[in-house]
Amino acid sequence: MDETFLPFKLGAFRLAIEAQVPIVPIVFSSYKPIYNVDKANNNYYWRPGCVTIKCLEPIDTTGMTLENDLQRLTEMTRKRMLDAYLTIQTTVNKKDK
Repeated sequence: MDETFLPFKLGAFRLAIEAQVPIVPIVFSSYKPIYNVDKANNNYYWRPGCVTIKCLEPIDTTGMTLENDLQRLTEMTRKRMLDAYLTIQTTVNKKDK
């Protein structure tokens, strides 16, 4: 599978640490099978289908600081989300076969 996430921007993680509130990661399966792009005619449209959504466990930021934890929090969240995404994709692909 060649799908992955782009690098995460730091703003949401910075705000979560500053406010000392948890990050709640939410992962969607790929919508490529139900989303069509006709670039020649500049048309974008959806077909009927399903998308799987998974809410992951909140990640506590209590006691974290920007200086010590921002990068680690971002990387940890991205890894958890990517792992969940790959699991969702495997499950969705098995259902389609």
